[in-house]
Amino acid sequence: MNKAKIIQATIWSAVEIFLRNGVSFLVIVLLMRMIEPEAFGIVAMLAIFVSVASLFVDGGLSKALIQRQTVSHTDESSVFFLNLLLGFIVALLFCFAAPWIAAFYHQPVLIEITYAMSLGLFINAFSSVHIALLSKNLDFKLIAKVGTAASAISGVIAIAAAYKGLGVWSLVLQSLSSSLLTAVMLWILHPWRPGWVFSLQSIRSFWGFSSYLMLSGFLYRIYDNVFVMMIGYAHSGSQVGFYNQARKFQELPVRSFTGIISRIAFPVFSSFNHDKDILVKGLKKALALAVFMSVPLTIVLLLLSDAIILTLVGEKWLPSSPVLQMLSLATLLAPVQMLNINMLKALGRADLNFWIMAGKLILSIVCLWFVLPYGIVVIAITYTLLAFINVFINAHYTKRFLDYGVWKQLKDILPYVLAGVPMALIIIGIKAMFHLPVQMELLVAVSIGGLGYLLICWYAKLEAFEALLKIASKDKKREI
Repeated sequence: MNKAKIIQATIWSAVEIFLRNGVSFLVIVLLMRMIEPEAFGIVAMLAIFVSVASLFVDGGLSKALIQRQTVSHTDESSVFFLNLLLGFIVALLFCFAAPWIAAFYHQPVLIEITYAMSLGLFINAFSSVHIALLSKNLDFKLIAKVGTAASAISGVIAIAAAYKGLGVWSLVLQSLSSSLLTAVMLWILHPWRPGWVFSLQSIRSFWGFSSYLMLSGFLYRIYDNVFVMMIGYAHSGSQVGFYNQARKFQELPVRSFTGIISRIAFPVFSSFNHDKDILVKGLKKALALAVFMSVPLTIVLLLLSDAIILTLVGEKWLPSSPVLQMLSLATLLAPVQMLNINMLKALGRADLNFWIMAGKLILSIVCLWFVLPYGIVVIAITYTLLAFINVFINAHYTKRFLDYGVWKQLKDILPYVLAGVPMALIIIGIKAMFHLPVQMELLVAVSIGGLGYLLICWYAKLEAFEALLKIASKDKKREI
C-alpha cells in the first residue's frame, strides 16, 4: 500500500465525511428548529435497539473482509448472502420486540416506529459488502458521492415531512430514505455483484475474528447508547432529546475528524500488521493529526456552548447547553480511544477488544446506576469522567504489544493541548471584555481564537500541522 494512495484516500475520506456530516448537521439544525425536543427523544430511545440489531445484520463479517489481506469472490458472496439472511431474521425479531420496547419506555408510538425502523435494518444488509470492499481498497471517492447524495436527499425528505407537521415521523423517514438511497446508488455505481455461491467454509474462516468483533461491537453499542436508554427509562422524552442532541452536537464534528483517520487507519494498520515499527510510527502520526483537530473543537464547545445553541437551534434547546459543555471535555481524548481500538483490531486481536469493552460497559452501568436520579447534567459529567478512565483501559494492550502505552501517547499529544491554551484565553477575553450579540460573539471568538491556535502550531512547528500544509501545497501544485 503506497503512500500516495493513502494520502489520496485520506483526502477523499475527508471530503466524504465532511460533506455528508455537513449536510447532516444542516438538516439536524433545521429539523431542531421545526420539531419539538420530545420527538428527538422518542427516536433516540430506539437508538440502542437499532444499533445492536444492525450489528447482528453484519455479524462483524464485513470488517473481517477488510482485515484479511486476501479474500476470494466466494468469500465476498458468502458474506453478502449471510448478511441478507441475518438482516431478514433480525428485522423480524425487531418487529416482534416492538410492544416490549414501547412498554419499557411507556411510549405507545414506538410500536409503529419500531416496525418502520426494522425495514431499514434489512435494507442496510444490501450495501454492507459494497462499503467494506470500497473501504478495503481505500476507494472513498465513490463513498463520498453516495454518502453526500443520500444525506442531502433524505434531509430534504425529512424537512418536507416536518413542514407538513409529521413530527417524529420526519426523523423516521430520514433514516429509511437514507438507507434505501445508499443501497440503490451503490448497486448502480459499483460493479461488484455476488456470485450465486455460498460457502460455509468461507464463513467459518472469518468467524474467529468476526465473532469477537461482533461481540465487542455488541458491547460497544450498548455502552454508546446505555446513557440515552436509561435517561429515557427514568426521565421524560424531552430530557432524552436535550441530552441526545447535545451529544450529537459534540460527536458529529469529532466523529468527522476521527472518522476520517479511523477509516484509513484500520485498513492501513491491517496491511502493515506484521511490522510493529511501522505500526507505532503510523499510530503516532494518526494521534497527532486527530488531537490537532480535536483540541480547538473541545475549546469552542466548552466555552461557547450557549452561543452555539442559541445561534443554531434557538432558545427552546438551551437546557442542552450545560450538557454540551460537560460532554465537550470527552472530545479531547476521543481520538486516543478510537485509534487504540483500531490498532488492536488491525493486529487481529478482536478477542481482547471484547474483554476491554466488557470491562468498560460494566463500569459505565455501575456509575450510571448511582447518578441516574440526579439529572442529565450530572449524567454528562459521569460520561466525561468515564471517557478519561477509558483512555487508560484502551491503551493497555497497545503498551503490551507495541510498547507504546498511554503515558507515551499523552506525552506526544501534550504539545497540541498546550497550543490550545492561548486559544482558550483569547475566547475568555473576548467574552469578558466585549458584550457582543451571541451570533457575533461566536463568529469573532472562533475566528480570532482559531487563528491564534494555528499560529501557535505553526510557530512550534507541530508535526500534524506541517503535514497538513505539505498535503495542501502538493494539491495546489497539482492544480497548477
